[in-house]
Amino acid sequence: MTSKTWAIITGASSGIGTELARELAGLSYNLVIVARREERLNQLALELKSKYSVKVQVITLDLLKDGACERLYAETKDLNIEILINNAGFGLCKKFADTSMDSIKNIMKLNMEVPTELTRLYLKDMLKTGSGYICQIASIASYLPVPYYSVYGATKSYLRHFSNTLYYELKNTGVSHTVFNPGFTRTEFFDVAGQKLVFNQNIISQSSNTVAKRALKAMFRKKRSALSSFINWYTACVIGTFIPKTLIANFVLRDMKKTHE
Repeated sequence: MTSKTWAIITGASSGIGTELARELAGLSYNLVIVARREERLNQLALELKSKYSVKVQVITLDLLKDGACERLYAETKDLNIEILINNAGFGLCKKFADTSMDSIKNIMKLNMEVPTELTRLYLKDMLKTGSGYICQIASIASYLPVPYYSVYGATKSYLRHFSNTLYYELKNTGVSHTVFNPGFTRTEFFDVAGQKLVFNQNIISQSSNTVAKRALKAMFRKKRSALSSFINWYTACVIGTFIPKTLIANFVLRDMKKTHE
């Protein structure tokens, strides 16, 4: 017997999004999986329905299109949505001056506007029922100066600050709000971004399955904020606090330059 509750995951066609879907299906959640790549979503849906006997609704959607968030909400508002995970996002590993304005606007929209709008749409219904989980997938880049990812890092900083504040607004409502900050994760993100990880980045990178499990653990524990590993926590919260930002930025810049050699 399948659950009556549903979870929505954006950016579900690969990486962390796919693993989030698998983990939630294993917990008997019915799923709405959202992304642009229909074939991948359909393959994932067949896998999850066969293995876990859950319902899976595929919504092929480009969240950068005008009205996309309203369309997604309209197609799912009659479901019992218990979980919203805003996972879709992207970045480009480029100098700001070399990045097109269209790309900059798309990064800002997908990483900031879309999760903000979806959160507002689904939050209203969760508040009416007095229950629900919302999880934003941000990044360790939200804590640190990251040359070559200036716009991406800024958008993730927005998402983290937005989330941390909303967490307190939602206290005693029954709705929890978590922001989860992955570090280097072995996904397609870096292929799209145009970054080849250097040796020290590869060493500390994690699998998307590990990151997905830790994100859900933090969400279900109703944590305000979490990072994906101890080394990421140490980097963001200790090094990021006590080491001068100039030194951090220069260290990151050195590695980023190697990517473009």
